Amino acid sequence: MDKLFKSVPLYVVLAAMLVLLAGSAFISRIPVHVHTTQPPIGVFLIMGLFVIALTAAILAAAVKFGLPLKQTTVKLVFGFNVLIVVVKFVAAPLSLYISNTSSMGFVAGSPLVSAGNYWWIAVATFMLYGLVLYAIFKMAYRRYSHKEPKHISSRQFLGGLILLALALYMGGSLVGLLLVPVAPVVLYLTSTGPGLPVILILLIAAMMIAAKAFRAAADEARQLRNATLLASLFWLCLSIILLYHILWVVFMTALITIWPFKTFIPNSK
Repeated sequence: MDKLFKSVPLYVVLAAMLVLLAGSAFISRIPVHVHTTQPPIGVFLIMGLFVIALTAAILAAAVKFGLPLKQTTVKLVFGFNVLIVVVKFVAAPLSLYISNTSSMGFVAGSPLVSAGNYWWIAVATFMLYGLVLYAIFKMAYRRYSHKEPKHISSRQFLGGLILLALALYMGGSLVGLLLVPVAPVVLYLTSTGPGLPVILILLIAAMMIAAKAFRAAADEARQLRNATLLASLFWLCLSIILLYHILWVVFMTALITIWPFKTFIPNSK
């Protein structure tokens, strides 16, 4: 048992602690008198920890089978994926239940009550994540292409990243809404309101760490003279995010089947 714990990297332990802290913070906001209608907090924590362990295994396998990334870069890639996991499997689902129980509930027939609509939500959010990741990849590729990249201060970098996120959010949301049914996506975004500040902080932090990871990978690619390294990292991260969204649909379907949302029929008078 001691050997097992010693073999677990410290950053994996820290990631698990982040999931536990996020879950504890959100569960404290659920009204006490409706706890019996909610999934136990352990459901969210176990799912988050499972996906984190899966992410660590995928990254370890990628490095073992030929992705020449330094340990520091791997940790950064793992770090921003952990933040996405906390949002997808802890913060957002708990926000939906908090929103549902702190009001009358969702209107009967709401798209959020039907499990089939979560596929459309997953498509729209995956497109948004993909656009942001692609933008970060292109920034890193520009760094790789220039022998002497221009120095950008941390303040300029953060400001540009936030503006980029807003632009991609607006553009990605528009594209998503044009390609998928509007109601499920809009209702999902508005119903996560109780956890929106935390979700935004986690996503901005994830983007910053992802940008740093790709910048580090660009420097490694230039040192190794390996132009495919950045592209391989991009497709690996995109595949992991796709896997998250598939698992998220399965997770949400199971949740609302076992612990359905509270609904009400609006008074027609």
